[in-house]
Amino acid sequence: MPAVEAWVYDITQGMAKGMSMAIVGKQIDLIPHTGVIVFGKEYFFGGGPAVANPGMAVPLPPAQKLQVGETSKTKEELDKF
Repeated sequence: MPAVEAWVYDITQGMAKGMSMAIVGKQIDLIPHTGVIVFGKEYFFGGGPAVANPGMAVPLPPAQKLQVGETSKTKEELDKF
C-alpha cells in the first residue's frame, strides 16, 4: 500500500518562534502550512485543492515530515475525489 506523509512548512520561516511572545504574549513555534504526500505528489489547499511535485507547493523547506501511514485507495480514486 502507498505510504502517506504530511509535510509541515513554517510559513513565517522562524519569525513566529522569535517574535510571538512580544507580539501576542504567548509562544508560538510556527504557523503551519501542510501538504499531504502520496503517489509521488503533494496535495494541499491553496485557494482551492491543488497538486504539485513534493516540496514545490511552498518555496520553503519542510519544518517537519510526518509519517501518517498507508492508504488502501488508488491514485485514480484520489484524483476523482
